[in-house]
Amino acid sequence: MTDVNAKKKIFLIDSLALIYRAHFAFINNPRINSKGQNTSAIFGFVNSLLEIIEKEKPTHIAAAFDSYEPTVRHEDFTAYKANRDKQPEDITFAIPVIKQILQAMNIAVLEMPGYEADDIIATLVKQADRVNSLVYMVTPDKDYSQLVDDHIFIYKPGRGSKEVEIWDTQRVLKEFGIEKVEQVIDIQSLTGDAVDNIPGVPGIGPKTAQSLINQYGSLENLLAHTHELKGKIKENLETYAEQARISYQLAKLMTDAPVILDEKAFAVKEWDKSRLEEIFGELEFKNLSRRMLGKEPEIKSKEGIEVQGDLFTTYPNHQSPSMIQIIHVHTGDKETEHIRFLLKKSKFLSLAIQYTDDKLFTSEIKAFAVSFNQEKAYLFDYQEETKEMLQEILSAQDITLIAYDFKKDIMLLKSNGLEFNGFLFDNLIAHYLIDSESSHDFNRLCENYLHHQFVSGSHPADNPGQFAFLNIKLYELFSKEIEEKYHHLFHNIEIPLVSVLAEMEYHGVKISSEILAALSAELQNELKALEEKVFRLCGMSFNLNSPQQLGHVLFNVLKLDPDAKKTKKSGQFSTNEEVLTRLAEKHEIAGVILEYREIQKLKSTYSDALPGLVNPVSGMIHTSYEQAVASTGRLSSRNPNLQNIPVRTERGRLIRKAFIPRQPERLILSADYSQIELRVVAHVSNDEAMIEAFRTGKDIHTSTAAKVFGVKSEEVNSDMRRKAKEVNFGIIYGISSWGLAQRLGISKKEASEIIDNYFKSFPGIKNYMQESIEKARKSGYAETLFGRRRYLRDINSVNAMQRAFAERNAINAPVQGTAADIIKLAMIKIHDTFKKEKLKSLMIMQVHDELVFDVIQDEYEVVTELVREGMENVVRLKVPLIVDIGKGMNWLDAH
Repeated sequence: MTDVNAKKKIFLIDSLALIYRAHFAFINNPRINSKGQNTSAIFGFVNSLLEIIEKEKPTHIAAAFDSYEPTVRHEDFTAYKANRDKQPEDITFAIPVIKQILQAMNIAVLEMPGYEADDIIATLVKQADRVNSLVYMVTPDKDYSQLVDDHIFIYKPGRGSKEVEIWDTQRVLKEFGIEKVEQVIDIQSLTGDAVDNIPGVPGIGPKTAQSLINQYGSLENLLAHTHELKGKIKENLETYAEQARISYQLAKLMTDAPVILDEKAFAVKEWDKSRLEEIFGELEFKNLSRRMLGKEPEIKSKEGIEVQGDLFTTYPNHQSPSMIQIIHVHTGDKETEHIRFLLKKSKFLSLAIQYTDDKLFTSEIKAFAVSFNQEKAYLFDYQEETKEMLQEILSAQDITLIAYDFKKDIMLLKSNGLEFNGFLFDNLIAHYLIDSESSHDFNRLCENYLHHQFVSGSHPADNPGQFAFLNIKLYELFSKEIEEKYHHLFHNIEIPLVSVLAEMEYHGVKISSEILAALSAELQNELKALEEKVFRLCGMSFNLNSPQQLGHVLFNVLKLDPDAKKTKKSGQFSTNEEVLTRLAEKHEIAGVILEYREIQKLKSTYSDALPGLVNPVSGMIHTSYEQAVASTGRLSSRNPNLQNIPVRTERGRLIRKAFIPRQPERLILSADYSQIELRVVAHVSNDEAMIEAFRTGKDIHTSTAAKVFGVKSEEVNSDMRRKAKEVNFGIIYGISSWGLAQRLGISKKEASEIIDNYFKSFPGIKNYMQESIEKARKSGYAETLFGRRRYLRDINSVNAMQRAFAERNAINAPVQGTAADIIKLAMIKIHDTFKKEKLKSLMIMQVHDELVFDVIQDEYEVVTELVREGMENVVRLKVPLIVDIGKGMNWLDAH
């Protein structure tokens, strides 16, 4: 009897299948190097390959690739694989690099003109020695099931929390619900394959196919006995019999490719480490180089580019995070004094706090944990005796406190009588600066950077000890890059802002439910009147809130647009805003429906919803400011979203009337930057004409109109100014002549002339735009005045649309981001000044370029002066920053 352990282990890799799998595994968090190259597919493929080599110890290995030439299947059936999307550009880049890596690892690369990888592998497995070999087909593709035998297996690599799957004969029979492996092709001939455009037989799915093949044994026998069947199945099988036979041939893997299982060529060999080091240096793969070669490569980034680095680092010299020691500390334990000793000795610690829930003012602390990176964490139950220890940690001045999303903790701690006044390193903020486009979710960070998987459905806060320890591990990765690239931005803007936002959220803002109730009633009456008007215009009543019914009325009954098409997804006519706006140019009813929807959204989102968001304890609304969402650096908010309260319509502005001071003796103060983004444009472009306009206090839109239209400033009319305003704001967002024409309702020719005249009048702006794009092409990112980076992975893409989008971001990201940084700095300065002067007035809201304050009337003069000083002089630009300040008994009157 042959010893299984002595058998040859041959691994044949379906390369393209693994490359696609690796690419899409990172689709929401791609690995981009300093050259702007997406290395996700390469990284994932090589990692999977290493897992096989290290765990399975193959004796032989080869990698098969698809040929780009048509195969026999294309000759027999021209629609074969016609449905497949165009290969992603990043995969096209990855394939030749992966071949180079395979060659450097001395792994055979197999590619045959006119044959697919599965045909190459199918041919090889049939040649393998049944007695002395075990063959593993490395692929996630079930099509290989037809090849499985007692010595041939499918090897599906693990991903994330999923373990490796090895399919043997029994697994295949179970998966397809059949009696013999040979019947896999019979099943596929009936069900077809949408991915490969194998048609199959209409109306026959997997369950029906299983039943039919189990009953008749094979496709041919089934087709010979269709007279025994009934109904639609009988009809379709007889109608599409030839199509089923073609599908059988398409699904059947070819075993006659001109390739030989050369055991000598496929045998595992020593790697060419110098070549691998060279490739990994080009790709900036530090971790893979350490793992495979035992050292970091020499990084070969673009000239002048600072390398972003390989953050996906493993910890070969440490225990797995799940294996750390968690010490439960009780009052009076000797560990208590040891922790106090560590507090004095250590430079940093990680803190994680567990609460009963996340409700402000009612949530209570259950437990907290600290870790000093000794492969252990200390867990405390929260009680009166341990409260002192927690406050010591929160107040420690000579130690950096490491946390994740600590803004929420600051508020919940405050509601439990504890204050944070130490030094913070927040991993959420750190990762946001390092890679603003990716997910910053804690579980995802641990999975991507630490290779740590959480149990499905679990939350890190459920295990404070583990949470604290993992935070230190993330800190070790993030802190170096923060200090090298983002020191000022992190320590002087984003981290100080955490406490500012926490205080704003904690204090909240007061609303008048009475004003909102009255507004809701008024809006309801308007909705009723508009609904009746729609019914009169169309001559019938229906459910106006049903897109299906509305589409039927507009396009089937009224026939407003004979060319209207139903959408593929819903099978209904689209009645979205774009469609209705186009129709409104000719048909009154569409304009009425748009107005109806605007009012309905205002009512449901704000006047009806805001009272329900009032905290029952404080009587205030406590919005949540999102500091790590917008890739531009802007803040956003939710519950409620204050940024989206409409201000361009009279009805929308009325919502602001409901935002009132918390006490009758106070008032609302609004401070709004005047045209801050255009002032930033003037600064970064160094355009003399625009700088002069701002320095002399001219109206920038009137000044622009005079230059663009070639008239004196006093001759500029309202229409000219309107057009100039659209150009001023549109240019920094990369508006095209077509886009400007659409906005202004003019011809594309006229729009082109306006843009051409604009660039002649402001040549510095044209130069700034061109230079921004060129700089981004070389560096791979756009950068604000304060060092905030936005990586632009498509800036050198061959895809024109993707490249154009990245170019627009290269122009506007520095402008938007700098404006966002300026108002953040102003918020920090004002907050600190209020504290220093011990003022009782409060900063309560930030909305775009506006700050809103709840002010004690006796402090109004001093607050106005401090706010103006804090906003206008927080930075020095080539043009003055101007702030418009107003006051009132509600936000509407103050603005």
